[in-house]
Amino acid sequence: MKLLDRAPPTTPADGQPANEDTRRFAELIADLDHQFTRAVRAIEQAETNRRLREAEEAKAVQRYFSGMNPLTRWFARPLLRFLTKQRQRVDHPSESAAVEGLNLVLARLRRSMKESHIERVDTQGQPFDANIMTAIGTVKSSDHPSGHVVEQFSPGYRWRGRLLRCAEVRVAE
Repeated sequence: MKLLDRAPPTTPADGQPANEDTRRFAELIADLDHQFTRAVRAIEQAETNRRLREAEEAKAVQRYFSGMNPLTRWFARPLLRFLTKQRQRVDHPSESAAVEGLNLVLARLRRSMKESHIERVDTQGQPFDANIMTAIGTVKSSDHPSGHVVEQFSPGYRWRGRLLRCAEVRVAE
């Protein structure tokens, strides 16, 4: 199913959309793409943080037990085995399944964007272009040449070749 089932009426002279509602709809689709992309990244980061935290907790328990004298450690072995088994049994809701589901939705959205001539403009690492980007700030960077995009907060979007939304970026000094 196409998000924009048919092309909006255009004036022959400039090719601009005649219907402002259709343009607002295209902007909404661009915003959905941006928000779904952010959600996927946030879930992936949360899963990574959880795994790191669990690994650090397991190391802390091992350090605590290894600091005990040998007799105490021998008596505490059943407790250590119990804690290890409990840690393995904890079944977290699968963030991977959530990421996979969001990626499926995002892929379908992007196919519909392509059919509707809505193009995502990623600017990471590109030279700053004031025509399609808004600079949120500058940073010192040894990885990027001066005047290039260091960080993209939100991508830009084009609809039918015209700028729909500027990318928000941070630029290297």
